[in-house]
Amino acid sequence: SPYGCRSRHGAAVKVAMRLLLLIAAARAQPEKLLERGTSHYNAGDSTKAQQAFVQLSTDQTAPPHLRAQAYQGLAALAQRRGDPVEAAAQVEQAVATCDDMSCDASLRATFYEARGVLKRGE
Repeated sequence: SPYGCRSRHGAAVKVAMRLLLLIAAARAQPEKLLERGTSHYNAGDSTKAQQAFVQLSTDQTAPPHLRAQAYQGLAALAQRRGDPVEAAAQVEQAVATCDDMSCDASLRATFYEARGVLKRGE
């Protein structure tokens, strides 16, 4: 690499700082992140959708039903990339995040339906 070790460290610090800022933003507005991720997904911008869904899914302070929907978004992105193994893993995360105390039955049903669709597709 033309860049020295110091540059790589500097880049790593920038990435870490950016992640911290993203996490802070996610904590402030989990609903907005879900909307943003979904909007980017629908517009075909997988990179921005992935960023929003990852931010939300990893924010332990966000409500479980929103985090679970972020995992479902990550599953949809994985499926779009042609990675059914990753898609299935993300759906399992959604199911694990969303129990009957934190999510309503209709939302949980969508995760179980996605699980079934992915299993049939294997």
